[in-house]
Amino acid sequence: MPLKTVFIPLIVWVLLFSFVGTSVAQPSIEVDWQVDRVPPGGWTIGDPIKLELTATGPSYLDITLPELPGQSDFFEIRDQETIEPVRNGEGVVTVIRMATLIPWAVGTITISPLIVQYSDASGRIQEAPSPVLSITVNSVLTGTEGKQDLKPQASLSVDPPPIWPWILGGIVAVMVLSSLTWWVIRRRRRKNLSQEDTGSIADPRYPEDIAYEQLEYIAGLNMPAKGEFIDHYDMIADCIRVYLEGIYRIPARELTTKEILRSLKKSKQITSDEIASALKVVLDEADLVKFAKFSPTIQQALSAILRAQRLVDLTKPNRDIIITEDRVTVMPKLDMSTRR
Repeated sequence: MPLKTVFIPLIVWVLLFSFVGTSVAQPSIEVDWQVDRVPPGGWTIGDPIKLELTATGPSYLDITLPELPGQSDFFEIRDQETIEPVRNGEGVVTVIRMATLIPWAVGTITISPLIVQYSDASGRIQEAPSPVLSITVNSVLTGTEGKQDLKPQASLSVDPPPIWPWILGGIVAVMVLSSLTWWVIRRRRRKNLSQEDTGSIADPRYPEDIAYEQLEYIAGLNMPAKGEFIDHYDMIADCIRVYLEGIYRIPARELTTKEILRSLKKSKQITSDEIASALKVVLDEADLVKFAKFSPTIQQALSAILRAQRLVDLTKPNRDIIITEDRVTVMPKLDMSTRR
């Protein structure tokens, strides 16, 4: 029998088995999103939305999930955490990354595909994209749609004037008086944060010392335990804004959070991403509670004081103390590395 007749079928079978072996050796995984059940009224600004990015594949694979994008102008991702891989008895492993999404704007939030990497025992790395995630955020405002019919013209009446305007006026007067009383009480409480009991004399201490004392005073009020979350966050934000005015000489109490960050970055007074992020977190959290009706837990509200103290730690200037016979002078430290 000719050798060609023997070797040609043999080569065909070898190539066929190599192709089949290569196809079988290519593992694959499934990547998907799991989102909280949508509430009856839909998601609104400030609602915490629980997300889970899951990847499932053969148990011999080493699967690595990416981090979710931290924040944008429309949302913020918090509390990211990857739990231990779950393996079942059928040779399948599932890896889950959990996070909380806080929407900041009305509309559709879209998270582009994220790349999940996985490798087998040989160390060969492959990639698989996640599906696009879309979440719709509704407005909390409601209104009547469509045109309304005109009411008929009221007829003149010679009856005695009704008394309901007097009743309504009395109710409005009581509400105004109550609001004024609340404002006076709140202003007296804030007085401890703006100046000492020595009248209008400016506090001679450094801004960081005043801020530390004010934050301790706020913590001592224990307002979260009384349900006074808005006042708690409002006083923290006021304290930090007064501190920024003393440190950076900007009108922080008259600016929004974005305007403060833009001003400090433009003037190059803040060059650290860590400081910018810490400042944004403190002020944005206070804005969420005050304007977006975000309801934190007591522990989250108390932790806000720690984050504010951390911000002061990061931004306060280092100072040298020079002691002479007749006075003590405190001067900012100089960065000797920049001197020629």
